[in-house]
Parts: sequence; structure tokens; C-alpha cells
Amino acid sequence: MTGNSKEEAVGRTPKKVPVEFEHFAERKRVAVDGRHARAERTQRAVTQGMLDCLEAGATHPTARDVAEKAGVSVRAVFRHFDHLEILFAAVCELQYGRVLRSLRRVKSEGPLESRVEAFVVQQSRLNDRISSVRRAAQRYEAISPAIGRCNDRLRQRDRDEIARVFERELESVDPAEARERVRAIAATLSWSYWEELRRHGNVAAPRARRILERDVHTVLSQN
Repeated sequence: MTGNSKEEAVGRTPKKVPVEFEHFAERKRVAVDGRHARAERTQRAVTQGMLDCLEAGATHPTARDVAEKAGVSVRAVFRHFDHLEILFAAVCELQYGRVLRSLRRVKSEGPLESRVEAFVVQQSRLNDRISSVRRAAQRYEAISPAIGRCNDRLRQRDRDEIARVFERELESVDPAEARERVRAIAATLSWSYWEELRRHGNVAAPRARRILERDVHTVLSQN
């Protein structure tokens, strides 16, 4: 051994890790992966359970209600979602994805009447489908940033689609006017207006759709 023992130590070939240690490390990694997978499954189940409660008409579901829908313990609900806002964020993402998957791309070609009808039919069906969840969301939107962001994303998506489907009619006016018309149509086709017609006005769905079609045509045909 020379005088420079430190350099020699650095240059040494590292000792081979015992096979027993490698097996232990692998078992530990598998156990950790398994725990993560179980945690993710539980989180998905709780998120779905919360959404199921809302769709069933519960505007203020309890942890026990959610646990029963999810098939987990009440303790598991609190362990994976220790703050209500975290659960709201997860439910919003789940609902947002479901809404997008349920929508078909309305054609931007063809007669205006056909495009208006197709857009109104799709939006009215969506509004019917999300009514229970939206009623519950109204209760928390003012205090939940996650719900507010989700609704903002949906509103922006609606405005983008309106601008695309009716681009031919909107390009005949100046950009500021076009934006106003897009927002007016979005308000006309919103869940809030649909709820006003259907639930509070007792208007049958076919009649409500005709009202929306008329209103959209009115906005697009303004001089």
C-alpha cells in the first residue's frame, strides 16, 4: 500500500452487492409499487364515488356517502383526500374528461340551419346530462378554485366551438362584434339558461330546443 491511500481507495473496484441484498431491494421496490397502485385505485374509487353521489342528486354528500359509493372505508376517504378542495379538483378532472368524451365535433360546413340545430341538440343533451352535478357545483363554486377553473375551461371550450362552427357568419362582422356574439350564443346555450327553461319554466325539452335555435339565429342574423 502506497502513501496515497485515499487515491487508492477511490480507484478500487467496488464490492459486488450480495444477491440477498438485491433480492431484498427488489422485494421492497415491488412492495412500494404495490402500495402506490393500491393508493391510486383507492383515490380513483373515491373520486368516482363522489361523482356518483353528485349525479344521484346529493348536493352535500358526506364522507360516509362517498365511502359507500366507492366501496372503501370512511377513514380511506380522509386518508387520501385530507382537504375537500383536493377531492373537488380530482372530481372536476374526471367530470371534464367525461364531458369532452361525450361530445362530437359539429361540422362547420353546410347550411346554417343544420349547424344551429346540431349544435343546440348536442348542447341541450349535455346540459340535461350534467344537471345534477352542476346543481351541486353551484353550492361550492364561490369557495372552490378547482370548480371555478373547471367551469371556466368548459365555458372557454364552448366559446371556441361556437367560433369554429359559425365562423362563416362571424367573419362578416368586426372582431369585437364577433366576440360579443360568441359570448351571447354561449350564454344562450349555457346550462344556467337551460335550467331556467326546463326546471323553473317547466318548458318541455323539444320546445326549449326550439327557443335556443331561435335565439342563436337571432344573434347571428343581427345587422
